Amino acid sequence: MLRPCWRCDVLIPERRGEALCRLFVLAILAALAGQSGADPPAAPDTEHSIPPAPTEPATGAVLEVNPPTVVFEELYAGATGESEVSLRNGGSQTLVIESVKAGCGCTGVLLGEKRLEPGQSTPLKVSFRSADKDVGHPVRKVVTIHSNDPRNNGQYRLDLVAHVKAGVIVNPLNLNLGEISPGEEQNPTVHLEAEDGEPFRILQASVSDPKMTLHYDQNVESNTHSLKLRFVPEDARQNSRAQLTIQTNHPKRSQIQVPVYWRISRPVTVRPAYLALGRLDPGADVQRSVELVSRLPEPLADVRFRVEGAPITVLATQSLSSPSTWDLTLHVPQQLAGERVRARLVVDTSDKRARDIVVALTAEVTNDINLMPDLPGF
Repeated sequence: MLRPCWRCDVLIPERRGEALCRLFVLAILAALAGQSGADPPAAPDTEHSIPPAPTEPATGAVLEVNPPTVVFEELYAGATGESEVSLRNGGSQTLVIESVKAGCGCTGVLLGEKRLEPGQSTPLKVSFRSADKDVGHPVRKVVTIHSNDPRNNGQYRLDLVAHVKAGVIVNPLNLNLGEISPGEEQNPTVHLEAEDGEPFRILQASVSDPKMTLHYDQNVESNTHSLKLRFVPEDARQNSRAQLTIQTNHPKRSQIQVPVYWRISRPVTVRPAYLALGRLDPGADVQRSVELVSRLPEPLADVRFRVEGAPITVLATQSLSSPSTWDLTLHVPQQLAGERVRARLVVDTSDKRARDIVVALTAEVTNDINLMPDLPGF
């Protein structure tokens, strides 16, 4: 038998009235709660929450470099760029900077302190000397810092990057005269041109080899200049390099340096190129033969032999069977007893292209002095 519910007036069975009514009311309330949104968030459990861990410094010694890369934005060829970086100990133990090494001779370094306590810093000054060969492309150099920071085996790579401009364009960048013969005149030329097209003057120019001469227009305003070098090598032992230095009034390029290289050809060579006399007694005479190989069109004349660096005398006779072969008798005086001899056998001729030809000479002289006197004439 049905009867109305005492709460909502819905007709329900008489025995289950109140229980079914409660279920019906709860269903309606749940539907209304779903339409109004999610349940409100629960209150935080402050009693069981875990606070964040405090930040601690890194353990051990830690090298921090600021900035990590040094950039020279605008550097003109021949100029030196300078910068400073900061080295800091970001660890919890003493940082020891063992060494700072530059990667090449054009890079310089200057370190402040070598020992840094946690949190301490020190400056590191770095410099880079540019050259004409660096123009037109980014130049990268490396400075290596060695320390007791265990990372990367204790090495930190500091990169230096430079963007180099010419200011004055030099052509060629170096004078390579190649292989030349004694007495052969050389006349190479160096050309200068202002990169911005503005006129400038050559104030002074010089070359390190006194046997070289220069011709150029001094104190003439122009955006291009030429310098002519005159050089006549005299012998095979003359210097094989020199440097041309040019001073200008250009605001971006006050000094220009041009290296000069050459190699003296040897139209006459000696075989063998090394004479080892071995172990000798004082006062002994040693016989050796050498061959003079000549590429000169005319035969060699007035051939002379001498020893430099030791009091050894030489007697030379030309072989009858082979005109290019010379038989030598080398006399070792008693005063060289007990010495290791390092000397030079020098060959001279009347032709200036075949002078000062050097052959290395070695000997080991014993202490067994020969009581026979040295022969006269030796």
